[in-house]
Amino acid sequence: MIQHDPQLQSSSVPLTETPQNFPGGESVDTDAVNIHDVLDVIFRQRWIILGTVLVVFILGMAYTLAQPKKYEATATILVSPSSARSSADIPIISDLRALTQERSVDTQIEILSSPDLLREACDQLTTAQIQAGFKSSKAPTDAIHIVGKKNTDIILITVQALDPEIASILANDVADTYFEIDARENQKVTHEAFLEVQKSLVDVEQQLHEANARLADYKERTGLIAPDEQLTKMSETLADEEKAIIDTKTALLAGSQSLAALQHEMGRQKSDIIETTQVTNNPRYAAIVASIDDLQTQRTQLVQEYSPTSAEVRAVDARMKEMQSRLKKVADTIVSQQTHALNPLQTELLSSYTKALVEQSAQTARLQALTLDYKALKNVAMRLPKQERDLSEYLQQVQLLTGTYNMLTTRYHELLISEKATLASGRTISKAHPNGSPVSPKIRTNAVLFFFVGLLLAAGITMVMERIDDRVHDQITAENIAQTVTMTAVPEVTVEQSKLITEVDRHSPFLESFRVLRNNIAFTAIDQAVKTTAITSPGPSEGKSTISANLAIIMAMDGKRVLVMDFDLHRPAMHNIFKRPRDVGFTSILTGATSLEQAIVATDIPNVDFLPTGPLPPNPSEVLNSQASRQLFQQLTDKYDAVVVDCPPCTKLSDVQVISTLVDGVLLLLALDRTLKTGLRMTMRALRQVNAPIIGLVLNRMDIRNRRYGYYYSYYYSYVYAEREGEDGTQVRERSRTKKGSSKKQ
Repeated sequence: MIQHDPQLQSSSVPLTETPQNFPGGESVDTDAVNIHDVLDVIFRQRWIILGTVLVVFILGMAYTLAQPKKYEATATILVSPSSARSSADIPIISDLRALTQERSVDTQIEILSSPDLLREACDQLTTAQIQAGFKSSKAPTDAIHIVGKKNTDIILITVQALDPEIASILANDVADTYFEIDARENQKVTHEAFLEVQKSLVDVEQQLHEANARLADYKERTGLIAPDEQLTKMSETLADEEKAIIDTKTALLAGSQSLAALQHEMGRQKSDIIETTQVTNNPRYAAIVASIDDLQTQRTQLVQEYSPTSAEVRAVDARMKEMQSRLKKVADTIVSQQTHALNPLQTELLSSYTKALVEQSAQTARLQALTLDYKALKNVAMRLPKQERDLSEYLQQVQLLTGTYNMLTTRYHELLISEKATLASGRTISKAHPNGSPVSPKIRTNAVLFFFVGLLLAAGITMVMERIDDRVHDQITAENIAQTVTMTAVPEVTVEQSKLITEVDRHSPFLESFRVLRNNIAFTAIDQAVKTTAITSPGPSEGKSTISANLAIIMAMDGKRVLVMDFDLHRPAMHNIFKRPRDVGFTSILTGATSLEQAIVATDIPNVDFLPTGPLPPNPSEVLNSQASRQLFQQLTDKYDAVVVDCPPCTKLSDVQVISTLVDGVLLLLALDRTLKTGLRMTMRALRQVNAPIIGLVLNRMDIRNRRYGYYYSYYYSYVYAEREGEDGTQVRERSRTKKGSSKKQ
């Protein structure tokens, strides 16, 4: 007899994790995606993930290593804006603009990046240098990169080439070409101005020559060689008046610009009141006030040289604020006198503006007076003899042309000197030097990149594989579809291992899973007894016969008389497990060919009997649904303590629907990584249509290496017993305890 199994008293609960209430009161997890699901997917698809990452990484690194090594050289140049100033610029405006001018190198970068400039620089390389540096007939301009340093006038010219020497040569050539072109452009502008002045000088010289010729001809025709004193004085006066009028108009124009500039600057200045305080009773207070006065004087001097927003003036202002803050803390002093003074810079600008306004008014009055005088002298001159008047006009024309000719001559020589002394608007800070360390290919960077690309591709392939995979892989998915709890999870056994629990160690996870199943069925029967249990599955070859046999054995270990009935009238397999013939069995009893006692056969396992199928009928559903079958089933239920029914697959067969009306409970067996979700849904739909008494799920072929289920058996110790002959000749039994693959003698 098999001894009573004490494991029946141990607490056993369904292998569920996160609760969600089902109609029967049990609970499972309904989270669509969580960390456990992700880890399960990674575990299932580990070889695809690993293979994809390795393939992408190997191909990527092969591509990286196949790339030629590139070297980089950088030349650093400094560019500066043009310092030329328009003749119309006013000194005070130019000075103010110089204080706040922000330099930009964007225009120079665009010039450096122009294809013509880069091509001209590349053309300076020889054919051998181009071949050595770029392995092509022409140097590619895209190997040259122009960037500017932020908030500076510095530009970096970087070149990448297959040879470090060629990279440095080309970087320096680009810088030199830029300065040559810049110098040529500056010289070109100066030369154009020089040509324009030269042309004007020729024209004025010609006009002066013609004017002198007309004057000489007029004197010769009229015989007026030496005009009298009045005519000479009148002519000179008219010329002076005309020149004075022109100078006054010019001064008025300059004065207007100065007034506008001063008015703009006055608008920018703040009319802050500078406070000075005299303290008579407290020496400390007097010292602070004296310091403030000194700082105010220093600030007044600084604003004469610097802008009010310059760093020097702001530093003095900060010190003044600090001293004034300290002054406020001396609260027990007596203020004897307090004076207010306007901002000295504002006062000075106001004074300058007033003077300029007075000067402008004086110039306007002077212009009016000169104009009136000129008109009066002109009227007087009109009354002179015509010959003397004509002579005066000739003399004025010659005098004006002579002044213009002298001015153009001076400008001509200035431009001539400027054209010969033209320089580039910048300079080279540091030349490019060969660098022996390659910058490309970046092996480490590419290794990390291709590794993550492989991971992303593997994730995509895994998502596709999981999307098209219709199999049940885990307990949560099975429970969500079936809307019932898991009664136990049976570990997967190898081909070499026995599939019956009588032939395994009593502490193995395989046997422990059936103890859990037996106990859970017992707890289910607290309110309603479950004597007959049917085991079915959505599809074939999912382990129903093995589970049925082991369930019967584990129940027999509890001291019960158990009958195993093979109701798979399509493809019976239970007789192979118990190694008994199936020629005589259930159908033989129904046809009257044999009696009940003759059809039931004993097995090698105590308390476990077996009823084969007998001859297979052509209409299994009708046979199972007959009244004779129901009466026979009731007789067997009354005769045994427990009956385990091995059923055919539920999908596409109606046998299980009939059997479910005969039994007290139905266990639905799922083979993990084999049972299809579609088949499970069809099975549950078929069973619910007949209100089958579903107890729960049995998960078969569970991989205990899986992280999610491994902890259920983490406490497991397998005991291996061996007998040896002792010293006194008796047999001694030794026990070896193994945990997680390690052995230890006890």
